[in-house]
Amino acid sequence: MAKMKRVLEGLIDPRRRNRYEAARRVLIRIPLERVRALQFEWLMVKFPKYAYGMQKAAALASALDLPGFTAIEFGVAGGYGVIAMEKHAARLSSDLGLAIDVVGFDLAEGLPAATGYKDLT
Repeated sequence: MAKMKRVLEGLIDPRRRNRYEAARRVLIRIPLERVRALQFEWLMVKFPKYAYGMQKAAALASALDLPGFTAIEFGVAGGYGVIAMEKHAARLSSDLGLAIDVVGFDLAEGLPAATGYKDLT
């Protein structure tokens, strides 16, 4: 926590403002597409667990010379996960040339109640 405080104070410190400006000038020269590619590669995206799984599935599909795969989410709820999966699929499709279908299922009523001991295990 103390290190973070020093970093933040350093950004505000007028003596270090030139360093911040120099870093900003370097960063704005990096192409936005490359920044987005690194964010995706390093899982700095929404729903990183989905991105990771889809990256691995895409790598496997490419290695096996498959035309594509279907990503499925059960229990969609608000739909934010499916939307993130669609974005991940679009990125992977354009990068690897795979046909990726995204499907979401939801009962809109939650999980059914347990009816027997087998439902609890």
